Amino acid sequence: MNAIRHLLFPPSVVLLALGLVAQAADQPQWGQQFTRNMVSAERGLPDTFESGYRGQFTQAGTVGPNGNIRWVAQLGTQTYGTPVVAEGRVLVGTNNDVPRDKRLRYDAGVLMCFDEKSGEFLWQLVVPKLTEIRYGDFYRIGLTASPVVEGGLVFVVSNRAEVLCLDLDGMADGNGGPVVDEAARTVRPTDEPVDLADKGADIVWAYDMVGALGVQPHNAANCSILSYGDHLYVCTSNGVNSTHSRAANPDAPTLIVLDKKTGALVAKDNFGIGEDIVHGQWSNPTLARMGDAARVFQGGGNGVLYGCNPVPTGPVPATPVALEKAWWANGHPAAQTQDTITIEHGHRSKSFEVIGTPVFDKNRIYTVVTQDPFHHHREGVLTCFDAAGAGDVTRSNLVWSYPDVGACSATVSVADGLVYVGGHDGRLHCLDAETGKPYWVHEAEGPIWASTLVADGKVYVGTQRRLFWILKHDRTLTVLARVAMPDPICTTPVAANGTLYVATFGELYAIEDRVAQARLAVEAVRAEQEAKKAAELKKAAEDKRAAELKQAEEAKKAAEAKPTPPPKPEPKPETPPAPAPKPEPAPAPKEEPKPETPPKPESAPAPKPETPPAPAPKPAPAPAPKEEPKPATPPKPESAPAPKPETPPAPAPKPEPAPAPKEEPKPATPPKPEPAPAAKS
Repeated sequence: MNAIRHLLFPPSVVLLALGLVAQAADQPQWGQQFTRNMVSAERGLPDTFESGYRGQFTQAGTVGPNGNIRWVAQLGTQTYGTPVVAEGRVLVGTNNDVPRDKRLRYDAGVLMCFDEKSGEFLWQLVVPKLTEIRYGDFYRIGLTASPVVEGGLVFVVSNRAEVLCLDLDGMADGNGGPVVDEAARTVRPTDEPVDLADKGADIVWAYDMVGALGVQPHNAANCSILSYGDHLYVCTSNGVNSTHSRAANPDAPTLIVLDKKTGALVAKDNFGIGEDIVHGQWSNPTLARMGDAARVFQGGGNGVLYGCNPVPTGPVPATPVALEKAWWANGHPAAQTQDTITIEHGHRSKSFEVIGTPVFDKNRIYTVVTQDPFHHHREGVLTCFDAAGAGDVTRSNLVWSYPDVGACSATVSVADGLVYVGGHDGRLHCLDAETGKPYWVHEAEGPIWASTLVADGKVYVGTQRRLFWILKHDRTLTVLARVAMPDPICTTPVAANGTLYVATFGELYAIEDRVAQARLAVEAVRAEQEAKKAAELKKAAEDKRAAELKQAEEAKKAAEAKPTPPPKPEPKPETPPAPAPKPEPAPAPKEEPKPETPPKPESAPAPKPETPPAPAPKPAPAPAPKEEPKPATPPKPESAPAPKPETPPAPAPKPEPAPAPKEEPKPATPPKPEPAPAAKS
């Protein structure tokens, strides 16, 4: 089989084309940039794979039993951060239970960076636990936020609720500053600084939301930052206190805006959520483009979806500006009939919150409003709102709602008129995007904590029960693969540059379909060659046209430079020769007079012209004539009567040559007398 593949797809061609394919299709942030939709345009992705066996610090290049796992990298023991892939790097958040540096043996959040092609470990950011706030950074949960990569920089929220800007190359190219105390930041306050050398993270700037804003995260600070223009939009993860009885700091903001270059505070919201936080605030901001306008949407810990206008580009203000709420919709089911919704606190609270990220598609916002799944509640509603309008649109903009999704922390995928979402009850739902009507429900055999990914005609999703599912993207349920994994999966699959990335609790898998990628590679080479040939033909035609124009211009200039000769007299037009006259039909020849017949005793009557004479019968042999005496002088013969002229026949179709001129009749020699012929009967 390998020999056949080499014949069909020569390695040099495949490598060249794979290079062409890999130039696009990074996945540098959570979801798509301006929609947060969990979809991908990647092609040639696997429809099955086998995970193999777990091993500590799995070497790059290890492949699974069927050869489609490109590499596997060891993570910690709990991984909640969804990977991102950008600029040749793969970054993922995990914990420090399997430390890469043996000097750092304690509970911490870790952001690991790997080489995209080989899976080689490059560097790590190690952040000690946030111990100042009880349950603010839950035990062994690690760094849960997904970073965003842009222009060689990494923006990420740490487990200590810091917004960090990192150098994508780490310390490999030196410490670029202005932050230079990374060694001290890597360890606990009571420990001596540890220099990680070229395997450490290079922090460019840091903004501490706890110290600067009084934010009190609960369980985790997990925002995936929204990058837009010169600004970063960050959900603070402000939540309840350790007893779940009230909001720890009602005055702390939910959404802030930082300057991308310096980390300075630009704006913060005035949504007024205050005490109305059910548990935590773990949703991510979404940017929606509607025509020429843009709007930022943020899910709140009170079950309300907020929309505000982006901050205009400009210098950092001396005082942070307010993010005014311009649009809001309460997703609580009772809000359609009740004007006031009371928020409950505590483990038994049945109030609703927004945990998943709002997804924008075709001027609609899709999000799940749910009871707290981490406290084992069971209700959740998938809502679809019209994103237009302003003010309170809770009732006016609700397009549809689906109340059967159950408790849910996932973000939806919207593709080709279908909506996919999974819940903590282990069911995966496929709905009509226009109406909310369910097409099918799949029992995934385990809680679904993370989101689906729709790519290459497939739906990918993992469960906490160590199962990874691949289904057909269709209105009809078709299971393509059920893959047993060695660890639970609480992250969303990611596709980038022809590779599927799946992070389990303990490992990061880079999975590819090599045959499909080789086929796409050949197609890419052919497309490149055809495009090059078309460009060459176009250039040749343009060059030819330019040469013709130049030649014509030079000829014109040369003609203008010569003196104009006097005009020559125009020749008179010759008179064309007269056409030859058409030959006239020759007149019918006159009947020649017959030679005179010797006189008869009586002149025979003239024959009738109407009837043509019958052929004369052969004369009978006449008796020999008697000899008569010859007269001395021959008598003058009498002139025969002239024949009557006959009507000339119609002219012949073709002219006949004129008859020869008639000979004048000579005087006939008197014939010898013969006996008269016998009369006709």
